Amino acid sequence: MKVQAGLFAKALEIHKVMVKGHADGSVMSNVRLTPVGRESLVVASTNHESTVHVVLPSINDEKDVPMLVPCERLAKIVAEFMDTDQVRLEQESNGTGGKSLRLWCAGSKFAFNHMDNDQYTSTAISQSSDGSFMIDKNELVASLQMAAPNVKQDEKAGCTGGVCLSIKRNGDLVDLRIMATTGHHAIQIDSKTGETKDLLTREYRITISPNVISTLTSMCKIGDDQKFKVSILGGEGILVFEINGATTEARSLEGQFPDLAPLMKKSGATSIRVNRKSLVQALKKAEPLLIGKTQTTTLVIAQNKAAIWISDQMLGSSIVPFYVVQKQGALGHIAVNYRYLSRYLKLLHGDTVDIIFTSGGVNPVFIDSNSGSDAGILIVVMPLKMDANIPDIEKDDDVQASLLPQVVVKEKAEKKVRATSVEGQPELAEATESVVEVDPWAD
Repeated sequence: MKVQAGLFAKALEIHKVMVKGHADGSVMSNVRLTPVGRESLVVASTNHESTVHVVLPSINDEKDVPMLVPCERLAKIVAEFMDTDQVRLEQESNGTGGKSLRLWCAGSKFAFNHMDNDQYTSTAISQSSDGSFMIDKNELVASLQMAAPNVKQDEKAGCTGGVCLSIKRNGDLVDLRIMATTGHHAIQIDSKTGETKDLLTREYRITISPNVISTLTSMCKIGDDQKFKVSILGGEGILVFEINGATTEARSLEGQFPDLAPLMKKSGATSIRVNRKSLVQALKKAEPLLIGKTQTTTLVIAQNKAAIWISDQMLGSSIVPFYVVQKQGALGHIAVNYRYLSRYLKLLHGDTVDIIFTSGGVNPVFIDSNSGSDAGILIVVMPLKMDANIPDIEKDDDVQASLLPQVVVKEKAEKKVRATSVEGQPELAEATESVVEVDPWAD
């Protein structure tokens, strides 16, 4: 059989995610190549979490048969010849009673033994579904990638080691909620998206592993399709994603994903709207004191000032002010994990975010995006135990007032000299003024 080298290389990159972690030489480290008719090749692999099919155009011979070959080795070889025209594959007897795969590409020839095709787990993908919908690939992948770092990193985590997708029909659209939690913090991303292709009869909740998200990201790169088709097999706990001739069947992780609804009810005595860049910069300035186990950052909100306070008995303390655009409620303070807060602020894109908390730090802290590009994202971080000696930043003259939006306006007067032909004398133009807005929180 013959297949275009570039497409073949991209398809194998998807399957490398699937076989990752399986010992070289084991059955599960292989990829199955199945010719279909005379014009297509199905490249398939599977693990305990999902199954992937990529259909490529090919030129097949009637003697071509399914082959089971090492994915990593084949991917490395084909990647070296991505810019060439075609790869030719043939199965031959190796003279010892076994079989070998021979590969020709740009004048080079490779051969390696492969396993009996019957040894491999079934790679069949279900054809029936409870319904399906279409969703923009960038929207889906971006949301999943934002949620993925927040899963519980534990082999025994079960469903909390994955990202949960809640899918529910809403008229002609679909309400999609993506959730992840570690127990210490959680993220929830809501969107109304896509047109339904079939009937969705109820709410479906299916939890997929981070490896599936990596696979979906790779699937987007092998073609120009702009939307995923997502099909649901509710009774079996399966989602099927299709794009660019590639299909992934993702099985839900074991267990029931926790109900985050009670946790996500926003309430608090104090709410501040902060410039996101300002807070990120303040955290960065305070970072040098975060050495060893010191990861507690306290946000202190006074009457006219707001600051980050970090204290360590051995190393000292730091107070770094940040800008608050708007404040509601009482004065307050809250202690959170520096790493979590910094990570979430960098994941968002908008100019401002709302931080909602109860003074004294007994309830969850909410980070609520209010910008268009981040609409529907709600983050919850559990508070940490605070040092009792909260500094009085209001009376500290060295801490600048920071509860007003500040825009630096620079006026610049320029005189331009224009050469003219009037009596051979240069003409002095009138002074012109231009107002330049400078963002004090620019990167």
